Amino acid sequence: MRFSDFFTVFFLLALSTLTDAQPGKGYIQGRVLDEQSKEPLQYVNILVVENGMGTRTDSSGYFRLGPIDARYYTLKISYVGY
Repeated sequence: MRFSDFFTVFFLLALSTLTDAQPGKGYIQGRVLDEQSKEPLQYVNILVVENGMGTRTDSSGYFRLGPIDARYYTLKISYVGY
């Protein structure tokens, strides 16, 4: 492989990692709070039922799933001991 070919491939790979959003894709994101106290719930499990993709909330109750195809999904939320 010549240097110019390597540079072209490297540039295209670098460029593809910079593009955050893909056509027809998006993110499911939000925050999980206690209904009564409005305190954020840490480490809550969130699962997309249709494809098995999952994540959990951070220490401030926030989560983000994706990139994922843009459509309607069913989320299963679980929290041990709550």
